Amino acid sequence: MLGVNELKLFASIRIKKFRDEKGIFLVEGMKQVEEGILSRRKCELIVFRTEDGDNFDEVLALARHKGIRCEAVKNREFEKLADTVHAQGILGYFRMPEKEILDRTSTPLIYLDRINDPGNMGTIIRTADWFGFRQILLSPGCVDVYNPKVVRAAMGSNFRMAFHEGVTELDLKGICESGYSIVTTELDGKNLEDFKPSGKIIIVLSNESHGVLPGLASIADVRIKIPGEKGAESLNVAVAAGIIFHKLFETGSKK
Repeated sequence: MLGVNELKLFASIRIKKFRDEKGIFLVEGMKQVEEGILSRRKCELIVFRTEDGDNFDEVLALARHKGIRCEAVKNREFEKLADTVHAQGILGYFRMPEKEILDRTSTPLIYLDRINDPGNMGTIIRTADWFGFRQILLSPGCVDVYNPKVVRAAMGSNFRMAFHEGVTELDLKGICESGYSIVTTELDGKNLEDFKPSGKIIIVLSNESHGVLPGLASIADVRIKIPGEKGAESLNVAVAAGIIFHKLFETGSKK
């Protein structure tokens, strides 16, 4: 049974300040919770709505087999914990990983520059995971990757990623000393169809409204663009990420 103080504590995890203080993040939905249980992340607690318990028999059995605490709550309590209005009826609270060590042999590295929309962030994470690109560098100004909306959009992919937060232009220069070249997406860049990636690369995906920062543009080794018909304001950054990731995947850039 969850006491009043525990309910308050776990309800607060939706807010970044308290996520960071407790080192715990919220996962909603059966698929994502199951992904978390099967991952290397420690699960602190699973909460399910009493009347929906039969829908999650297999997931709950798996959790209990691993010694994970599972608690049933009434709908009124569940609504205080869930981040969505029409939640599936099951939540998981997982421990954030310790600071990851960057794998400087991996390529490509994905550098996300001021991506502040949770839906875009989660979709980029999910797409990178699909193609097997799991080292994610995050600039200052990015939305929190443990924001519940990001976690939902990532559909469990966040459990397989290594996130490196607060990476600055200066940090990128240091990483490049390990043999990486920087590739940015810019309107005056080389056509993506003509881009032939080689060696270790860092792909920069920037905020679609503001474009590449001048400092980043100045240290880029290669600039690419995705061709298209004129007229649209800009290509959504998550869509652009998918196109670029597929190009890298099909040309054998993954290492």
